[in-house]
Amino acid sequence: MSFPYASRHDLTERRIKYATIVIIILLVTTFGSWNIYRIVEAINTPIVSLKSVLRPSILVPGLVICGKTLNKLECYKSEFNYADDDHTIVYTVFITNFGDIFHKANLFKFSKGSTCNEYLSNETINAAVFVNMLGRDLTNQLCYILNPSRPFNKSFGVNPLVFDNSTQKIVIALWSDEKTNNTKLNITQDRWFTYGTFAEIEDPKYTKFQLVKMPSLSYLYVTRIESYNVIETDVITGGGTGQKPGAMVQYDEKFTSFDLAGFAISDHLWELFRIIPSNYQNNTQLNLQEYPVNLRYFRVEFTFLQLAANMGGFLSVLSALYLTLFGSRKINPWGIVQRYILNIVPSIPESYFPITKPYSLCSDY
Repeated sequence: MSFPYASRHDLTERRIKYATIVIIILLVTTFGSWNIYRIVEAINTPIVSLKSVLRPSILVPGLVICGKTLNKLECYKSEFNYADDDHTIVYTVFITNFGDIFHKANLFKFSKGSTCNEYLSNETINAAVFVNMLGRDLTNQLCYILNPSRPFNKSFGVNPLVFDNSTQKIVIALWSDEKTNNTKLNITQDRWFTYGTFAEIEDPKYTKFQLVKMPSLSYLYVTRIESYNVIETDVITGGGTGQKPGAMVQYDEKFTSFDLAGFAISDHLWELFRIIPSNYQNNTQLNLQEYPVNLRYFRVEFTFLQLAANMGGFLSVLSALYLTLFGSRKINPWGIVQRYILNIVPSIPESYFPITKPYSLCSDY
């Protein structure tokens, strides 16, 4: 059976068009699948944007302290350049860094601090409740919690313990019924305590501990870090560096401790443990202290909006290629609107004009 030239030409053109359309469908499917894979990967492995801000106040980190010789803790808060508690006498301590070389240091009068004992646990806590203490010798271990989020003593209200314009330092004094029995030139007896910090959204029982020798003078410098995870809308917008709900809080810590021969104020004082915010600044214009907070934002690098843009651009390129290969038919003005939508609209009824008998001068009437 033979076909005219025109028919064979049309048949070949249709076959080429069908093959081209199949190739276009495969390309679109492959490109779309790859973009969907990119979204899944972007959600599972978000990128991190870092930002640092200054705040007029930040929450003091929570603290757990455990020791065999401890039977009393005291909490004091003050400005950084003031002394550590409410005592009014001056005493002398001896600090050693290198073997038997002792350096004498005079501490200031304790007249400017104020108590923060309401944030300390009222009673000692069994060390076995802390997961990371299990497996150690917990005989006679006494633990205390400093919870800055809310006072243990409800009569003090619900205000948290914060670093602000009046408080740049927290000091925990560790006391014991046992005497240090140290002389000013020789340490004859040492004890150990463990400490660990936790954020306000963390359970203290999962605190991780560090071991410290006492009597000593210890400094814990902390920087607050807030991490904001990906939320549902980030899949569309990608997220940003604005505040989001549900921050995960942690602290970057730097710790140092100096061995002492003991505290002259009392043989029963074993440790002064200071908590100090790192790198706080003095805002001279507002006359207040500001504290740096490091923010980490987890963001989706590839979003649905980018997928739509990629697919739109890819389809535009393929459409332009198809029109270049096969051209375009004559524009048909009767599309969906004309064929389907306009047919639903009822047509305007025709006007009615009654037929009258023409008037004639030749009429018999």
